[in-house]
Amino acid sequence: MKPTPSPVHVMAEIKEAVLSYIDTAFWLRDPEVAEERRAVLSEPGVLFQEPLLEPVLPYPGTVDARAACTAVGLTARESEILLQGLFGEVATSGFELRQHQAETLRVSLGSGEARHPVVTSGTGSGKTESFLLPVLARLLIESRSWGSRTAVNAWWTSKPERWSPVREEDRPAAVRTIVLYPMNALVEDQVARLRRTLRRMRDLGGPAIWFGRYTGATLGGGPLPAGGRHPYLADVARELRQMADEIDSVAGAAEDLTAQMSDPRHAEMLTRWDMVATPPDILVTNYSMLNVMLMRETEQPIFQMTRDWLAADAGREVTLVVDELHLYRGTQGAEVAMIIRNLCDRLGLPPDSDQLRIVGTSASLDARQSSYLEGFFGTAARAFVTVPGTPLAVEASLPLAPELVERKVREGDLHGLDLALAAACSSADTTLRATPLSEVARNLFGGDGH
Repeated sequence: MKPTPSPVHVMAEIKEAVLSYIDTAFWLRDPEVAEERRAVLSEPGVLFQEPLLEPVLPYPGTVDARAACTAVGLTARESEILLQGLFGEVATSGFELRQHQAETLRVSLGSGEARHPVVTSGTGSGKTESFLLPVLARLLIESRSWGSRTAVNAWWTSKPERWSPVREEDRPAAVRTIVLYPMNALVEDQVARLRRTLRRMRDLGGPAIWFGRYTGATLGGGPLPAGGRHPYLADVARELRQMADEIDSVAGAAEDLTAQMSDPRHAEMLTRWDMVATPPDILVTNYSMLNVMLMRETEQPIFQMTRDWLAADAGREVTLVVDELHLYRGTQGAEVAMIIRNLCDRLGLPPDSDQLRIVGTSASLDARQSSYLEGFFGTAARAFVTVPGTPLAVEASLPLAPELVERKVREGDLHGLDLALAAACSSADTTLRATPLSEVARNLFGGDGH
């Protein structure tokens, strides 16, 4: 088996490819001048920088997952459905949540004044699971009052084709959660995770929960089909049939594959028509699309039905999840803040309403930025709780003897070397950071790093 190339080798190959392109596209007759140009371009800081090594530390589980779920009102059975649905087979007895995941669940489903968690843990820490836990827990609790009728209308298989809403349920359709992303490019992985989770929950005997991704690429534009007919009906029906056939063709395949594939018959609403007629429990969109939806007449039923659902019972709540909060700054931040205020107004909720629950995520906000949160959401700063998370502590005695490291690598004994390497990616004040490889080598081995 061909060994996986190291970052150093990849960098060297990229560098050589770029220089070879320049030599060819901007050929020089004099070889000495060409060689001198190559030498100048190869200097650090001209075209290339030294690779950086960034430590991404794991966040260990520290909180009993089932105890955290029952503490917010879930039954033992509901806890099992939630945990196995979200985390899969690893969520066996004794499974532990990461500190920030358990804290987000506790704050979001709590009854105190501080009810809006903002997760600020680092990359790879499970921030997506942090907001899905309270979102799905709240839906599980609400589902106790849902009826048992959960029929699916596969209208795209009818002859002749006539559209009617895919959901046939005896509970009020309304948006319970809005997940707001800054751009579509950041959505795909989270959508696959949500799709996989809701399918697992259904297979475990959980309620039928629906989500829909509403973007410019969503099928079924224009007004609702009049009398079940629409100029685009045949095209939309054909695409839905293809989706169903494709996922049926890989039945039994690994979840990593099937989670990338939409199934119009289960969990996911794939047309705008369906989302307008019977709003999904979880609406996934971006701020730009949400702004368009708020302005257009076509999508008003989504907001009106949600407003009516909230007004019918003061105990009902809608959750607003804003991912990558740190990206909303300056003019764009002000624009999105106004969109959120418009959304709350359309739902009949003042920003400080007890029926509004906010969950934010960001890798670069901290507790000192409460004024930013207050200005962005229009909600009192005291209502927010910053949840930073606790990564694995790094302890290593440096420098290491190069001969020792070489022997351990040769023998396949990497125990402790990962923590030593992470510790070497630090500044003078021991803050871990992305560090040039030459500096990592000096910290790891001492002296000049060779």
